[in-house]
Amino acid sequence: MQVIEAQRLRLQTRAFDERVRVAASTEVAAVAGASLVLFCVKSTDTEAAAASMLPHLAPGTLVLSLQNGVDNAERLRTLLPQPVRAAVVYVATEMAGPGHVLHHGRGELLVEPGRGGDAWAEAFRAAGVPV
Repeated sequence: MQVIEAQRLRLQTRAFDERVRVAASTEVAAVAGASLVLFCVKSTDTEAAAASMLPHLAPGTLVLSLQNGVDNAERLRTLLPQPVRAAVVYVATEMAGPGHVLHHGRGELLVEPGRGGDAWAEAFRAAGVPV
């Protein structure tokens, strides 16, 4: 986290090697005001993370479950009144060091269809993330 704050997040791919400014926090309250939350915790931490996040989520916040396991989105739906969608990520990456993501290939993001707008999908596409 300190590396990301001091030097930005390093994103290295076959096409580019850049430092990207991101707002990062280890505090659960950081989700306050977000319209989209990328829920990326280990399956064993799903319930605890959702419970600690719940008081900070706005009613319409979309929670996108980017977790391994087939039942995580359903588990989240039982805990959160916010809309939850499951996602499958086909990406080969590794943490090559503190604040350094190394992308080896692919990058498809498949998201479960749902009710409501898909403005989040347009934001992903605008950032060059195939969805």
